[in-house]
Amino acid sequence: MRFCQTSRPITKIGTLTKFFKSLFLSLGYWGGGKLGVLLPYSRKMEGEADLLGIRYMARAGFDPQAAVDFWKAQKKANGDPGWWKYISTHPTDQKRMKAMQSECKKLKKQKK
Repeated sequence: MRFCQTSRPITKIGTLTKFFKSLFLSLGYWGGGKLGVLLPYSRKMEGEADLLGIRYMARAGFDPQAAVDFWKAQKKANGDPGWWKYISTHPTDQKRMKAMQSECKKLKKQKK
């Protein structure tokens, strides 16, 4: 009596199916969840931390413009972020400088 050896290919197919399911679920989490929900929230928190840092610097008697100068040097050292800016948890150097410069202007107006 001869047995059909269908169990081995089915096992391989089952293993591949499990692999691809887990792969697609992982991509769904990282693609949709991480990029769509978590990253913008993380960038927003980083931006708020930058602005709070500038305010604390001004209250402590330091020149908040130094933070802007720091990020200018950082941008020069880092160069263009390229595709990395889409998956980074932090705002780009350019966006940080722009927000900080705006906050510096507000602080100067309040001081006068």
